[in-house]
Amino acid sequence: AAIETGLKEFLPKVKEKAATANGQSYEIEMTVKAPINMTTGAVTGNVATPISYVAQDIRTYAEDVRGQEYILNYLSTGNTSRATIAYADKSPTEGTMAITAEGALKPLISISFVIRYSQARKMAGRTKVTEEALDDIPFLMSAIRNELSYQHAIGVQNDVFTVVSAFAPAFVAGALAATTVSPSNYDAIRAAIYAVKITSKGKYMPNVVLVPSADLYAMGATKDKNDQYVFPPFVLPDGTKISGVQIFEVADGTTVPAGTFIVADWRKLHFENYKTFTVRIGQGIVGNATAANIVSDFESNLYTLIGESRYHLWIYENEKTAFLKTTF
Repeated sequence: AAIETGLKEFLPKVKEKAATANGQSYEIEMTVKAPINMTTGAVTGNVATPISYVAQDIRTYAEDVRGQEYILNYLSTGNTSRATIAYADKSPTEGTMAITAEGALKPLISISFVIRYSQARKMAGRTKVTEEALDDIPFLMSAIRNELSYQHAIGVQNDVFTVVSAFAPAFVAGALAATTVSPSNYDAIRAAIYAVKITSKGKYMPNVVLVPSADLYAMGATKDKNDQYVFPPFVLPDGTKISGVQIFEVADGTTVPAGTFIVADWRKLHFENYKTFTVRIGQGIVGNATAANIVSDFESNLYTLIGESRYHLWIYENEKTAFLKTTF
């Protein structure tokens, strides 16, 4: 209050002095503000904060929500130094042995093979980034590498499902069609497991069945007429196995659409790494050798990062009966 009173007395004298200075007049105003508590909000900037300044303090970040790669863990995987792999399927044998008389001509048995080839396939992608972004955002290079690695894993998984969808037969109940009263999804999966075993004459035993989240939830919510939860005797109490076959929940909603499932002996699908996944960085040009004005990445301070691998993905024709893709 004393300061405010003193300013009010002093202000007219300042105005009077200013009015006669250099023969010019001045308009002077003074505002008195009450003091307030100091907070972090009192620190302001006159320009927007540069993103490069903020980025220097970032040590980690959260990935956006998306599907995960999981299928390669169940395949027959390995490494190879060959760009082309030859493999052979045995054709059904013609002729059988039989009891023969002494000196008689023995029955002829014919054995033949069909040779096939796997050509290495390439999974690749790229991203472009400025030199300034790499310089000013410390975590950017790591983030780009992680993203390219993730996109590669998902691309390979999509390739696996594309290949499987092209040959996996649908379920044909046959003699099983009328053997179960009021069948549930548990029964459908169990019937599919037995269909694989029956079709392969007991040679293949499914090891994993892929079930969408929505369908797996519905299966776990099965109740009797007294609202008591029900698990069939061939299912583990926690629902993780049906007739000894591992249940894997697929939550991405795309690779295995709701209402469908895939049961298979996934070990029969072969994945061989030829050139492991790598990330390379370089600079290129825009245009061609005859262009009048070629623009290069070097001139634009741009870099291209390429992530790629080459691998084999194949299955014997005779082992395709180890797979079954169908609907509930």
